[in-house]
Amino acid sequence: MTVPVMLLAEASYSVSLRFYEAVLLFIFLLFVSLMLLMVILFGSHISAMRKAARRDRLRKNIEAAARKAVSAGSRQKAESVLPPKDELFSRRGLAALSDVLGSMDASSAKTLRGILLQMDCRTHLAEQLKSSNEDFLAEIVRLVGELNLKELDGETARIMTAAKDNINVQYEAFFALARLGSYDHIVGICMDENFVQQLSFRSLQEVIDAYTGDKPALYKRLLSSPDAYIVRACIKRAGIERIKNLALDIEAFLDNPNFNVVIDAILALGAMRHNAAAERIAGFLQNERWEVRGAAVKALASINLNAYTDSLIAALRDSEWQVRYNAGSALSRVKDISSVREKVAATKDRFAVDMLGYITEMADIRRAKK
Repeated sequence: MTVPVMLLAEASYSVSLRFYEAVLLFIFLLFVSLMLLMVILFGSHISAMRKAARRDRLRKNIEAAARKAVSAGSRQKAESVLPPKDELFSRRGLAALSDVLGSMDASSAKTLRGILLQMDCRTHLAEQLKSSNEDFLAEIVRLVGELNLKELDGETARIMTAAKDNINVQYEAFFALARLGSYDHIVGICMDENFVQQLSFRSLQEVIDAYTGDKPALYKRLLSSPDAYIVRACIKRAGIERIKNLALDIEAFLDNPNFNVVIDAILALGAMRHNAAAERIAGFLQNERWEVRGAAVKALASINLNAYTDSLIAALRDSEWQVRYNAGSALSRVKDISSVREKVAATKDRFAVDMLGYITEMADIRRAKK
């Protein structure tokens, strides 16, 4: 019995030792890997900082030269102070140039654009648009828009549709197309059911607002887009810009199943003061969604506050605080406020009375400060 036990103990000791050695080796390799990773990350960080510093120096140099060029006013004098073309129209140079143009006042930027066009910058930009670096392309297409290079709108549209997963490229390319007034390409992209744009609702509004062509024509066409965000952005912009000849087109969206679209349509019609839709909008005061009811209150107050005073008093008793607040804000603008107070008091609704009292008190304080 002694021999087997000794053999077993020896084998156990051998296995334990090998396991211990394997663990030590694993820890050592892990430590070395982590050190290498830290060195790589540190090196990347230093490299990125150096690139950023070089770009910042180049941007400052180009900015200083550009301002001198603008003061000079002529191409010949401008070229004597600007960096050489191979540097100015290099990748780093164009990226810096885009930053510089964006930071200039409108008059200076216009003068610099003229100088750059005389220096045949469009040829260099067209060449750089072939790049496969999407971050760089975002800066170049922005420059295409800033320089109003309409002949490059087709390539800009191609880049936008190709970079389906890069939000920055999509935004800059779409914004450039808007600044170029590129109706056909914008419509082609927005009406393409197979293209799913990634931009936020706010970004789309910025893009559409930047459009330099016939806005009513563009909005009217895009109201049939399969993309609800595009439709909403056009409805909202049409309301903000009070494009009344689109009122009937927008009124049709009051039947839309998407409640956000309905809200945008209600607010747009209110901004346009489209009286023909007032009764339909009043019907939304009974909608199950408080957001819709709140929008209806705002719209009715804009369309005809005096005609819908009683409806707004009823909305002042809504279960949702925001709807009551909207109603109170609207009613505080009624000239015969004493009559409104009497009608609200007659409802014996404490929340309605308190809301109207709070709103009118705040309105009185603001008027007193003026």
